[in-house]
Amino acid sequence: MKKNYALKSIFISFAGLLIFAFTSCQSSNVSVSRSGAGISEKIKVDIKNVSPINDGVFEGWGTSLCWWGNRLGGNEKLSNEAVDLFFTMDKGIGLNIIRYNIGGGDDPSHNHIGRSDSAMPGFWKNVDESGNFEYDWTADGRQRNVLKKIAAKVDDNLIVEFFSNSPPYFMTKSGCTSGNKPGFADNIIEDKYEDFAEYLAEVTYNLQKIDGIKVASLEPMNEPRSVSWSAFSGKQEGCHVSKGKNQSKLLILTRQALDKRGLQNIIVTGSDEYGSGNQSSSITAWSKDARNSLGRINTHTYWGENYKKILSLSAKYEKNLWISETDGFSSIGKNNGQMGPALDFAKKILKDMSARPSAWLIWQSVASYISAEPFNGIVDGVWTPDFSKGFWGVVVADFVNEKILLSKKYYAFGQFTKYIRPGSYVIYIDSENYIASYNPKLNQVSIVCVNSTVNEKNCTFDLSSFVNGWNKVMAIRTSGMDLEDGENMGQVDMEIENSGDGMFSASLIPNSITTFVIDGVKKY
Repeated sequence: MKKNYALKSIFISFAGLLIFAFTSCQSSNVSVSRSGAGISEKIKVDIKNVSPINDGVFEGWGTSLCWWGNRLGGNEKLSNEAVDLFFTMDKGIGLNIIRYNIGGGDDPSHNHIGRSDSAMPGFWKNVDESGNFEYDWTADGRQRNVLKKIAAKVDDNLIVEFFSNSPPYFMTKSGCTSGNKPGFADNIIEDKYEDFAEYLAEVTYNLQKIDGIKVASLEPMNEPRSVSWSAFSGKQEGCHVSKGKNQSKLLILTRQALDKRGLQNIIVTGSDEYGSGNQSSSITAWSKDARNSLGRINTHTYWGENYKKILSLSAKYEKNLWISETDGFSSIGKNNGQMGPALDFAKKILKDMSARPSAWLIWQSVASYISAEPFNGIVDGVWTPDFSKGFWGVVVADFVNEKILLSKKYYAFGQFTKYIRPGSYVIYIDSENYIASYNPKLNQVSIVCVNSTVNEKNCTFDLSSFVNGWNKVMAIRTSGMDLEDGENMGQVDMEIENSGDGMFSASLIPNSITTFVIDGVKKY
């Protein structure tokens, strides 16, 4: 990605200061007053408050393809619709990052995984008793089908990461890709670390050639310190890898396996721990050689977050940082209908973005299915989900009627992804309710505002750190109890007062997500 934007020289001069300043709350960015007229807030959008990560340049938004690609990839209508809804700007929400799962492939005699979508095939065949095997380049056709569709839709901003949940079963101690028994025990056979790294690099090398996919990064492990991965359980593939020596060894061997194939342009990432606090302790336990082999830190944010620590370590070791996987099934309020999960999801994004990552990815954009026909021997069921309750993903794939069912949570995601674009500088407001960005190519500022209260908020936005004046302000909003109520990422005609001193004022209705797009904004 190009990084030599006009603002770069400004941000470099602040680099030393920003690393420390961004790890503490700056309450001066938002001032709140209350009166009989309701809540009034003044929000300062300061161009200096950008991330020290990746030269301040935001890389984008994304999702893993595991496992919905495996589930939808055999249905052309559903997979085409899903790709349009997620990865195009005209029909969808403009995601530009995809994580492709290199399946380990379980023992063919096993039949314990309880999800229809997560029994992933491996790229091997004709395995002998010593673990020797041939590669099968016809494997995983469904997920690869969706990946190729995405690559055909997205422009040069597309970023593809390959990652792994487990080695093939014959490289594991338990002989099972769902983990070891017990789940807290490491599962890679001691003398198979190199074989596993070679497997990942060989698949990456060949899928680039066969499918014409440009891969940017490779992550060899997923939540490696989780105790959830247990042999013969109903869960997906999983593999415990202890922090320190064993994680370091796998990172170094993966780097060496890529280099051996001339893939120096593909970075190694790690280690996708389940929370940023957990990830921070793994970083400090890696060897110096392991950290040097790493091109980016990946973390999930499900539990035990320490955003200040992960940002500090990323800056200390001069590593890029991604929130590479997260989601949840919570909801705000009991009577908010579909906006409850949508608001909770938006607040989760805002909370995660306080770590100043250069990218944010949902786990699975599609996590549920409606189907009467078995897939991998499992019937998903034909009941329609209740989108007013918390749920994983942002849409549901309906195989019965061959359509994607949208939710307010999908539109909540789009309030961020369509307007904070790759190549922009994210401007941090140090608030759980606001985030902004500046797009230097378009001279455009976008401000995402979440009002999860029952009160209207009267907001004044201070853009005086930019050249005063702009062409216009556009408001896009998601609100309402269900899809037929309120707006679904719809442009709204609201009263916006331009005071002429680098400020404008507008109101946020209760239980809503509003994005303001300000055109013609120039930096000093």
